[in-house]
Amino acid sequence: MKKHKIQIISIMTIVLCAVTMNIYSSVRVLNIINLKLSPNPFTPHSNYTVRGAQGLRISFKVETLSRFFWLTARVYNLQGNLVRTITELEPKFTDVGDKFADLEVEIWWDGKNDVGQYANNGRYLVHIKISDTEAQVFSSEQIESIVLIK
Repeated sequence: MKKHKIQIISIMTIVLCAVTMNIYSSVRVLNIINLKLSPNPFTPHSNYTVRGAQGLRISFKVETLSRFFWLTARVYNLQGNLVRTITELEPKFTDVGDKFADLEVEIWWDGKNDVGQYANNGRYLVHIKISDTEAQVFSSEQIESIVLIK
């Protein structure tokens, strides 16, 4: 009898957790939409500029119900080595209230590594991650490739 009682309690706990997570996750929306890298391929020495910024333009929309989120953007080589941290846990604020927000985000990579030298010619991976808190309980991430030509 005890074995069945434990199984029933375990099943009820699992169902309760699943329902709770489903309700909570349906309230917490956090998505990256339309990630675009331009130009691709790009050169850090080009005349491609938008509003005075030069380099690789990384743009996307964030769909969220939160009033703010944390943004991390990194560039890796194809071996998985970190080349550049563009931004790490940078807070971004929205003005959403009770509605969905499609916040447009734009950041730039100048083609340099973390020590300030231009990266070598080649293919790189741009990793974008957004999270609802510093603890990154709810997050969304995308990876796109880019070709750098000096």
